[in-house]
Amino acid sequence: GSSGGGSSGGGTPHQMKLLRKAAADETLLILRRGTYQCESGGESSATIEVDISKQVKEAVDGATCYEPDYTFPPPKISPHSIMVVEVIAGTTMTACKKVWKETGGNVGCLAYASGKFPGGSFIQGSGGQEESFARSSAYYLCVMKGTEMYEMNRVNKDPFYTDHVVVSTNIPVFREESPPHNLIRPWPVSIVSSPAVNSGIVRERLGM
Repeated sequence: GSSGGGSSGGGTPHQMKLLRKAAADETLLILRRGTYQCESGGESSATIEVDISKQVKEAVDGATCYEPDYTFPPPKISPHSIMVVEVIAGTTMTACKKVWKETGGNVGCLAYASGKFPGGSFIQGSGGQEESFARSSAYYLCVMKGTEMYEMNRVNKDPFYTDHVVVSTNIPVFREESPPHNLIRPWPVSIVSSPAVNSGIVRERLGM
């Protein structure tokens, strides 16, 4: 797990937050519309229209919130499988895109999610890991499927949060997470969203 929100770049913290907020607003419009324009990426600087409505619908329809007592079946792992461990300096999304480009296969990661609000505070321009996912992809609509998780955590007010997880597969990512957050051709990532412990409140209550 890498950290994450693409907070590097020029500008004051306030300017960066305004830029992230503007990108989040545009992302919400794109998700409603299902299309956007971006540079073709070829030798010419032509602009192309990209339709992600099908990918967004499939990702949202397939997103599932699992309750704490759900038992996942054991994974089927081939005895010929090989695990390669690599440490890189970069964000979670940077690592995922790197693996996807190298393998072309299914790529997944863990989001340290807000236990109370889908996408954390990305609409307000925050720059955390989950906020970066929400700003750059259809992640926000997928985690909206975790209604029970958010409701329980708001009621319980336990800083450790419940053990709910939201699993979303093949979420289309269509924006660069680093400033100026340009729109790009979509690529897919699967994300397991699990509420991260609110360590600040835990330390406060334990007198640490």
